[in-house]
Amino acid sequence: MFWPLLIPIGFAVWLLTGTLALALAVVVGVFWLPFLLLRVLLKLLVGVVLLPFVLLAALLAGAAALVAIFFAVVIPLLPLAVVGLIVWALVRLSAPSAPSPA
Repeated sequence: MFWPLLIPIGFAVWLLTGTLALALAVVVGVFWLPFLLLRVLLKLLVGVVLLPFVLLAALLAGAAALVAIFFAVVIPLLPLAVVGLIVWALVRLSAPSAPSPA
């Protein structure tokens, strides 16, 4: 029966706490904003400085990937190419030579 008398005090405490928290958040936000802007500018500067190196690394990695794909396709076909060259050489050597028009 005693707790209904404490409800207005609880509301007052919550109101005071909320008001103080809001004021503290505004003050901290105002003091934090320049540091946040400085952080963003430094990240932007680092990104602009590192961008050419990242693009170069990506270009080299792409070139290496293309070379690897080329070798992955060509190397398994080398035995077939060797057999084809041997057959071509045998056909070329065994074919009669054309008569010379003399």
